Amino acid sequence: MSATTEKTMISLALDCVNNLLGTFGDDVKKRFKARARDMPTELFTKGFAYMITLTAARSNASLVEVGLRASRCADIMDRLSGSRGLSEEEYGYAIYGAIILYILKQAGIISGSSLSDVIKSSLNDPTIDQHAILVVEWIKRLAEAYIT
Repeated sequence: MSATTEKTMISLALDCVNNLLGTFGDDVKKRFKARARDMPTELFTKGFAYMITLTAARSNASLVEVGLRASRCADIMDRLSGSRGLSEEEYGYAIYGAIILYILKQAGIISGSSLSDVIKSSLNDPTIDQHAILVVEWIKRLAEAYIT
């Protein structure tokens, strides 16, 4: 992984956490922080495809896919904050999954246009897991630092 790619992903993660802070209430932020703390274990033990599928299963696949279409992290927050009928827990999973997809797509690590495309391609590309590890670790630390 190049230093430029790593810096890009860290910068995007910080931007996304900052956007989250200004968009959602305390309950959703706490659920996101909980996801940021527990999802790295899923990634380490079962891989990226399983982890991202889990975020969709516990929220909504179309909401997680928002991360693939967003050009800015603010777009993710705008789209997801406008969604109705979700519990705070479901928001936490949807935001987390969408942010991961957004960062990896913006950094050029993934290129699929749907969640199923990303899942299929990640099964044959172990480098996606390696890049995702960096992203989830930074999101975890940023969530712990900024969300009280």
